[in-house]
Parts: sequence; C-alpha cells; structure tokens
Amino acid sequence: INEMESLFLKLLNQTGIKYKVNGDNRLPGFLNITFFDFDGHGLLLNLDMRNIAISFGSACSSGSAKASNALLSIGMDKNTANSTVRITIGSFIKKNDIINLVNTIKEIII
Repeated sequence: INEMESLFLKLLNQTGIKYKVNGDNRLPGFLNITFFDFDGHGLLLNLDMRNIAISFGSACSSGSAKASNALLSIGMDKNTANSTVRITIGSFIKKNDIINLVNTIKEIII
C-alpha cells in the first residue's frame, strides 16, 4: 500500500496538476486530497464513468454533492472542500491501476 501510494503521488507530481494531500497523521492508503480549481464531485462522476471509484464528501454523507461538513468544521473553506476527494489504495491495487488512475485524472483535469 505504501509503495502504491508513493507511486500515485510521484506520478501525480509529474502531471503538473495543482493538489494538496490533507492531514498530517494519515493511515497509509487513505488520501484526502484537494485538486485546486476542479470540482471534486465532477471528478468523482468523470472517474465513475471510466469505472474508477473514489469518494466525495465525508463517509457519513456519501452520495451527497455538498461540501463535507467535516472539512468545513475544521476550517476548510467551501470552495476548497468542494474540490476535495477521498482516494483509497488497498492491497489489491496494482501498479497498472495507479498508472491508469493518474492518467485518467490528468485527462479529466488538464
């Protein structure tokens, strides 16, 4: 999981996409990530149409297209919260999955 997360971030850095991984004390494979200047719900829908699943908002409000109350309550502004998604990398994820994810995110955002 650590290896795949590192690969994801390395490849994402190479795209030039503006993003930020949120949180200092994270569990490996759980990424709360803000893609600046892009709607998180739109990213979710575009990836879903390509059979790639990510999450938007908080886990307790999944299915909602509104900004996460959890992110708002920690002081994140609404625009940033609306650009934030959750990406989980499990033990079943392989290198080709990560490459495909980053390439697809790049196609959607750039």
